[in-house]
Parts: sequence; C-alpha cells; structure tokens
Amino acid sequence: DILANGVNLLVYNGDKDFICNWLGGLAWVDALEWKGGATFNSLELTPWMTEDGKRSGEVKRVDNLTFLRVYNAGHMVPMDQPSVALEMLSSFIDGTLGKSKDISGADGNDKSNLEQSVGDGYREGKDGPRIAEVMS
Repeated sequence: DILANGVNLLVYNGDKDFICNWLGGLAWVDALEWKGGATFNSLELTPWMTEDGKRSGEVKRVDNLTFLRVYNAGHMVPMDQPSVALEMLSSFIDGTLGKSKDISGADGNDKSNLEQSVGDGYREGKDGPRIAEVMS
C-alpha cells in the first residue's frame, strides 16, 4: 500500500475537467482505506492560496495524502494553469502543499480545522523524499 509505506501522494483535478471530474477524484480519494482515512474524510476542502495571494484551488491533506482541486483548469492542469501547476508541484515536493500557510479567506485571517489536523506526514525515504503524484 502506497500510503502505508510512507509515500507522499498528491491527487489533483482541474475543476473544469469533464472527463475526470474533481468530484469523482475526491470520491475515490475519500474511499481509500488507510490509517488516516477517518481524519481525512472528516475534513472539508479549504482554500489554497498561491504565492501571489490568489485563491487558486481547494486542498485537503492528512499525513502523506493530499487532494487538490485546481480552479479554472481542465484535464491538463499544467497546460491550463502553468504557474499554478508549477507552484502545486513545487510545494508538494517541499512538503508545504496543504499546510496552514496556504489557508486564508478573503481577509487573510480565516483558519480552518485543517491547521489543527495536519501532521507533518512528509517523511524522507532512504534515498530522499518518497513521492507519488496522480492526476485523476
């Protein structure tokens, strides 16, 4: 099992993808059976803010599983939102995607239960970060 072996897993969908819609992606991620599943399922998606201060999606993360809905992107997120996709992958690799720094409302002060629930689940493997990325 990927999650049980400590591999960091990112599942992302563009919200305009009609082939693999984001609701279906979230549904199969929510249906995963793993040790953090109950906590993951209890969380709501929270705003994901890119470095430019733009609300660019919604994220949910527990331990080494992260789900991201990317706004204004179709099936090919990197083609539709190249700078957002680059930031998504960069922050996933460095372990900050879905951490509380990404979460704010319009006034920048809205914190959610994700801040309290997220652990530092990004673990290093023997040869560096153990990472898997999935576009559903």
